[in-house]
Amino acid sequence: MTLFENYAKDKRSLAPGTPVAVIATFKTDGAIKPLRIRFEDKEGPIEANIDTMLYAEKLLYDFYSFKCLITLNNVQRSIILTYKTDTNIWKVLWE
Repeated sequence: MTLFENYAKDKRSLAPGTPVAVIATFKTDGAIKPLRIRFEDKEGPIEANIDTMLYAEKLLYDFYSFKCLITLNNVQRSIILTYKTDTNIWKVLWE
């Protein structure tokens, strides 16, 4: 399987907007930094560290967006994580 096939396969393994488990730091100044994501697809659990957070942005009073780089199957890709503070739910959007 080529790297492109791995990338395409992983990209389809989780529907955009699916809730995911995230380990994050919450600082006293209100800053939020995602560190690790975990989700489960048809092949089992997948965990990935956040390699780099490219940006964090507060979109609404209770809604945040984070563009991050992660590595899955030796392929680095960008994802967008969203977080709602009123529900404490993280969701992933593949780019």
